[in-house]
Amino acid sequence: PVTVAYVLSPYCDATLFVIRHGYTPKLFIERLDANNKINHLNNAAIVFNGVTPRGFGSSHYGYGYGYGYIYDDRQSRKRLSFPN
Repeated sequence: PVTVAYVLSPYCDATLFVIRHGYTPKLFIERLDANNKINHLNNAAIVFNGVTPRGFGSSHYGYGYGYGYIYDDRQSRKRLSFPN
């Protein structure tokens, strides 16, 4: 962690650390946790950047009007099937 964060923390409402998924080493997060136990930061939080949403929001939504008509403008994805 950057030393400046500990110097400025008493003057800030929150301390944010931006961590890029797949780029920032996990050791950085471990050191951040250890240092935060020694030198407390005000409202310390981690922002994960570059995370791809796999499976999140994959349900389909549609609305209907009239009789038996449903409109859905999304294209269906092909799903892979694995043998049991």
